[in-house]
Amino acid sequence: MSPSTLPDAPVSAWTDATTADLEADVVVIGSGAAGLASALSAQHEGADVLLLEKAAALGGTTIKSSAWAWYPNHEGVRGDEKADALKYMARLSRPEAYDADSPTLGLPQWRYDLLEAFYDHAAIAIEAMNAWGVRSTNLPEFPDYYSYLPENQTPYGRTHRPVTADGEPAGADEMIRQGAGSIVANGGRILTEHAVTGVLVSDGAVVGVVARHQDGQLVVRARRGVVFASGGFASDEGARADHLAAPILGTCAAPGNTGDFIAIGEALGSPLRNMTYPWMTLMTLEDAIEHDPEVKSLFHPPGDSMLFVNGEGRRTLNEKSPYNELAQMLQRWDPPTATYPELFQFMVWDQACQDLHGNDRRANPIPPSGAPAPHVVSGDTLDALAAAFAERVERLRPHAPRLRMAADFATNLKASVARFNAGARDAVDPDFQRGERPIERAFNLMFTGGVRDERNPLLFPLSDAGPYYGTIIVPAALDTKGGPQINPRAEVVRGDGTPIPGLYGAGNCVASPAGKSYWAAGATIGPAVTFGYLAGRHAAQAEVHDLRTAVAA
Repeated sequence: MSPSTLPDAPVSAWTDATTADLEADVVVIGSGAAGLASALSAQHEGADVLLLEKAAALGGTTIKSSAWAWYPNHEGVRGDEKADALKYMARLSRPEAYDADSPTLGLPQWRYDLLEAFYDHAAIAIEAMNAWGVRSTNLPEFPDYYSYLPENQTPYGRTHRPVTADGEPAGADEMIRQGAGSIVANGGRILTEHAVTGVLVSDGAVVGVVARHQDGQLVVRARRGVVFASGGFASDEGARADHLAAPILGTCAAPGNTGDFIAIGEALGSPLRNMTYPWMTLMTLEDAIEHDPEVKSLFHPPGDSMLFVNGEGRRTLNEKSPYNELAQMLQRWDPPTATYPELFQFMVWDQACQDLHGNDRRANPIPPSGAPAPHVVSGDTLDALAAAFAERVERLRPHAPRLRMAADFATNLKASVARFNAGARDAVDPDFQRGERPIERAFNLMFTGGVRDERNPLLFPLSDAGPYYGTIIVPAALDTKGGPQINPRAEVVRGDGTPIPGLYGAGNCVASPAGKSYWAAGATIGPAVTFGYLAGRHAAQAEVHDLRTAVAA
């Protein structure tokens, strides 16, 4: 079988006729945080590394994030005891099953084992990344999303952010630049626009991959191992509909995140885990409809004189909740009406809020005054704003069939604003306690344009006079977090728990131990880096696989 005639299949056999076009000790698929950590770790174990990226540019979904990362028990929080950290993670990963007296804290063994491995190696991974030139620093005053839970005995300081070589604050682009630069400087190879379509096996071991590049097919030999860090399936609408437990209307995932590893893992006998929960976020409805590949997450709705109402015009949630939890609130199913009544949230703000919080930060729903803003409607009164919303709903309904407004929306909106204002005058939110949790105030410091009431910086009454502004907010996904199962060595395993030789996984393409939860800022990238580190290290330490003819799995 020559390289040009290999079948387009998730798994194929390496035969005597197979010829490698490229070869390396360790082949890494994907150039986000998990892929870069895998490649660097393998390199520093002495392996020759080849990294393949599906897109034309590096970074995957990581490049669209803040690149903050969450690590328990790192150098800045050495008092972060293992038993306590595991309880915090387990309490949120499976709250319905959590049992503090259980040996696995109520979790399935595989999930507990991965949480334990994350704790045991997170500090090692981040120290190694810094040593290899991918620099970050912790934020000692930044709280976890559930800093107030009794299980959380280290509520501040676990989160890191990227920095430049000089220690200046930086973003994801700098993290990717540093990581890729370090790989290349140490002799590694990085190839973009190489989409991996399948793996090659010999005598039960994964010994290479098949990749497509410019309409041609390449066979890539992996002498020691293949690490998949290829992202989730959030950019595949069909896969989202098949697997996710509730609807999302958009995604911030890289366009190439179409779940390529799922079919490969299944074909090799790996069980799929955690397929129903994505990493949740928010975005405007227009962004969700347009599928802009550059769209970024609305991490924190800005504004103090601002509130959300549902399609009935009623306020039903805390607008400043962490984005993952807030988006989940929008997915509430209502059995009597057989609808998702919170799916579309109508964000409303006044002119003072517009002046204070309008800026051109990507994903900010409040644009600078005078800037083009096709996602924003306005009205001189709340009745006029409701009418403008109604026109927008009719225009967008072909793209969002479930989008609706109640006939008494305007009446209910005015009542919701009046109740919100009554509490805000006293700097309290009696219905949803907005502004009372540490993470809400921490995010507000990051995204606010200023503070008008020190008693509660997240609340201020809307003006009694217009103009008023609004946009429609929907649930979205940063990416999914389900896929083939791995073990604490980041080896992909079969249904019986035995590892598939030569195959490793990290990041959003494999099953996350986080379950439905989002522990803190960076809870995506921290585990991605840690398991990427483990995957690269163990792949580099593996024996060279013999090339013996075998039947594909």
